[in-house]
Amino acid sequence: TKWEEYSDFQICSDSKLQAEVIFMGGGNATIVYQNRETAVGATKKLSHEILKKTGGTLKFAVAYLDTECKNYLNDRDELINELKINKYRMIHQAPLLGIGITRKGNTDGLPATKAGDDKNEYISKSARIKRDIFKYNKYFDHMLPNTVDYDFPLEFDDLGQKKGENYIAVVHIDGNNMGQKLGSLLKFDRSAEYQKSIQIIRSFSKEVDVKYRSAMRRVVLKLADGLKTDAFYKRLDPVVKNQKLILPIRPIVRSGDDVTFVCNGKIGIALAEAFLMQLYKDPGIHINGSVIEFSACAGVAIVKSHFPFYRAYHLAKELCKSAKMKGKILAKQNGVEDIANWLDFHIVQTGITTNLKEIRDRFYQVPGMEGPDGLIYEEYGDVQMKLGRYNLLWRPWCIAGNCDEKYEWDRFRDIYTAFTKKKKDEVLWKRSRLKKLESEMSKSESDVQAYVRECKSRGFRLPECSGNSHLYRDEQTPYFDALELLDFYVQLPEAEEVSHEN
Repeated sequence: TKWEEYSDFQICSDSKLQAEVIFMGGGNATIVYQNRETAVGATKKLSHEILKKTGGTLKFAVAYLDTECKNYLNDRDELINELKINKYRMIHQAPLLGIGITRKGNTDGLPATKAGDDKNEYISKSARIKRDIFKYNKYFDHMLPNTVDYDFPLEFDDLGQKKGENYIAVVHIDGNNMGQKLGSLLKFDRSAEYQKSIQIIRSFSKEVDVKYRSAMRRVVLKLADGLKTDAFYKRLDPVVKNQKLILPIRPIVRSGDDVTFVCNGKIGIALAEAFLMQLYKDPGIHINGSVIEFSACAGVAIVKSHFPFYRAYHLAKELCKSAKMKGKILAKQNGVEDIANWLDFHIVQTGITTNLKEIRDRFYQVPGMEGPDGLIYEEYGDVQMKLGRYNLLWRPWCIAGNCDEKYEWDRFRDIYTAFTKKKKDEVLWKRSRLKKLESEMSKSESDVQAYVRECKSRGFRLPECSGNSHLYRDEQTPYFDALELLDFYVQLPEAEEVSHEN
């Protein structure tokens, strides 16, 4: 089972082994058994354990394939297709809810089985198991600068929010084209035997895990270093408990190229930016004579602290998918393989009951203004990929990598800096004017153009972006993104700032 510790594949040559894990991670596992009977028996036991521990809230699909351990790639393709079919055929049922005399769990609405830490709080069995695992396993403590002075928060209310600024950010990051990268390594020879193919898979899986673990830890360390500066510390006002500084970030998932964390709402964008930049700067890995470079996309959902976490997480995944789609389409149009590192975000000011597309269709098209064409990639006359575009959105933005200059993150930072910089020797954009500009943009094109002319007559000019200061370019504006983030983009201090003040 400890597949990370060795590279040789042994079960096909050692009849004493009943099972061998090829790899496991990110919600997926591939295991070879001596016979189908053993495989089915293990699946039954796993099903029973999952049912006991989650009360039916977690499900999984399984596929079996008899093999002679000769051609791994063909076996893998057949097994994946069978697994997809089994997933589609699964009957998705909600877990059995309570009868009339049961009490609902405070966190998920499932039947409560016991009181939580607070005796007035009743939680379900699965909620209790999740809390116990987080409390006692300390799974992410290795990312802390040290466990004596720092800790991660157990409660979202300890992410350093100030009164009236009660927002958190749910950040979801996912690697780009990971299956394609692994497939390119395996397709060196479709007749390759299991031994060589599995060695490549294990090396690839371990290297991916190392890269993303390193990037996550460096983000945590950069945040901890940033809190050593007075200005940054005061902007976040972190919590101190038991003589430990509670970092305003809580890792949730870190498995392979799948990363999710929650943080103070003001630094969600900056931490996602730092993660993607770290991944971009890291050197590629060398496997089987090939160099593999990594990139990823991020979705950042900024919500109130007590907003339902599942909905915020789902929104963050939708945003990550949006960023990925833009990167893929533009990469295809430009004839490049790597889709670069893209980021999309959304700020939820009120309750949300619809998906991302419906929200943007409703709130980010200017009334009476023609909408921009969607971003489309066609092949052989058929639309292969399509992404909707909106008058008020320039995002997703490209944090790093090969992309069109107008979408580079530096262009966003130019606009944001021009709107927020403070100098005595020039006319500044006052906050009240920026908020009115944001409001006028949502009304109509004529209203905002009139207001822009008024601002210009008083010395307030739109900053340049990609060589000009036109409000709209092809029915889209790059300025609204920066206006929305006026209260939600606190940049991390650079290394020289930290060393200067300490």
